[in-house]
Amino acid sequence: MGAGRDDVMTAVVPTDEQVRDAISSASANWRNWRPCWEHEGDWREHPLLATQLWFGCFVWEYGLGRTFARNRACDLRAALRESQEFCAAVEHGDETQLERAAVTIPKRLYGLNEQDDVPRRLTSLTSKVATFIRPSAFMAWDTQATAGLRSLTKGLGLDAAPSLAPYQRRARSVASSRIALSWWDASLPAIDAEADTIGAKRLAFRLRVLDWVAMAIGSKGVFYSDAFVPDFHQPSKTRDAKRDHP
Repeated sequence: MGAGRDDVMTAVVPTDEQVRDAISSASANWRNWRPCWEHEGDWREHPLLATQLWFGCFVWEYGLGRTFARNRACDLRAALRESQEFCAAVEHGDETQLERAAVTIPKRLYGLNEQDDVPRRLTSLTSKVATFIRPSAFMAWDTQATAGLRSLTKGLGLDAAPSLAPYQRRARSVASSRIALSWWDASLPAIDAEADTIGAKRLAFRLRVLDWVAMAIGSKGVFYSDAFVPDFHQPSKTRDAKRDHP
């Protein structure tokens, strides 16, 4: 069955409540992180890569504190900026290059041998940074979202433990389908139409909503935790702070 089919979601259909919650949560997250989601210009100057403040808040908000040693944060940002594979991924929306970058960057950073396995949590971190830089091309890759997307597309070729590239292709296929577009028609009248102000029909935002829907289905629960972003003094409520490590 082709990746662009409109009937890609056959196994699990999200409830109206899940969709409304996803749109509302994605909208709040987009608003809080707008300088990151809407950065224009050289991707190497993206707030996550250019400033320790934003990167530190990103690590906190997305529960990545155990992913790498705190004293390697600057090295990691430099490795992302200098990676040819990561450059090709974010400049061209190339999921195959992103998958390669998720392997080569940690190996270079930590001096791993070619045959060594890369911890999946480092793959997850690479995908999350790429998602902020090129939100119209990528969706964060982790245990909860993977399980949720697999449930949404059961029987259509998404393996139980998919690699990063096919996961990204499947996510874009679902987010571009007529079924996903119908979520807005059914749900926006029922919520504060704030999502319209950030372009709810835009693929970048639809991928964010899909991410929240997949998390809700994959985790079979809702996670909230106090979190913060730069220039915001009141903690936001977000499930992302409790995203599971792969």
